[in-house]
Amino acid sequence: MQRVLRPIRLIWPFVWRDLAEQQAGSWLGLGWSFAQPLFLVLVYWLVFATILQVRVPGLATGQELPFIVYLLSAFLPWVALQESIARGASAVVARRSVVKKVSFPVQIFPLATAGGVMLRYWAIYLVFLLVFFVWLGHVTALQLFWLPFLLALQVVMTSGLVLFFSALTVYLRDLEHALAPLLQIVFFTSPVLYPLAAVPESMQGWVYLNPYTVWAEAYHGVVLWDRAPSIPALIGLVAMAGLSLVLGRMVFRRLQPGFADVL
Repeated sequence: MQRVLRPIRLIWPFVWRDLAEQQAGSWLGLGWSFAQPLFLVLVYWLVFATILQVRVPGLATGQELPFIVYLLSAFLPWVALQESIARGASAVVARRSVVKKVSFPVQIFPLATAGGVMLRYWAIYLVFLLVFFVWLGHVTALQLFWLPFLLALQVVMTSGLVLFFSALTVYLRDLEHALAPLLQIVFFTSPVLYPLAAVPESMQGWVYLNPYTVWAEAYHGVVLWDRAPSIPALIGLVAMAGLSLVLGRMVFRRLQPGFADVL
């Protein structure tokens, strides 16, 4: 039990250290972390809502749904996942001096990096949800249950993926550069910027091959339409989270003994 709890206790100091390092030497500090997604949201809103005039189904209450609300409900969780993987993949390589010289639970580095990213974006997501529910005038018991459940599942899945990619990146340095375009493909082929109903019916099956489609639809359903994920969707979400964590831990443990030699 001590071997399990010690790494968990060590994560938080490294999370705060990662956040502090991002503020060092910058006037805005963490403000840049918030400015980038805000800028992207404004660009996507301008292109898809104003120029392309994408329309989405109304809320469960019958009110008209602003596109910005539809976008933020799944976009912020996506950015948390994307940046966690992108930054966490290089976390072990970035700490090569420690990995090579000190006996230390190395998995702390990618997990703490991902933890700092998720902490920032969950804070932004919480502000969005508070503003949205105040504007809506109510929040339901279903939403209060399913939103924390979905976020917790995504944390589990993100942790597994970060462990997986950070271990592989030690041996395959090109993976760090390949992840950016791969993540962009996942993003643009999932229904984050557009409703699934806008996709031709003959192509919707292909969209569901994208693993984030299930997550985006789950966030949309709970936040916007007060609708719990279906049983098949829930099985898929739990399976993705569980398999990611198991595979990530297994690969990391298998590859970790050779880190010092490769780095």
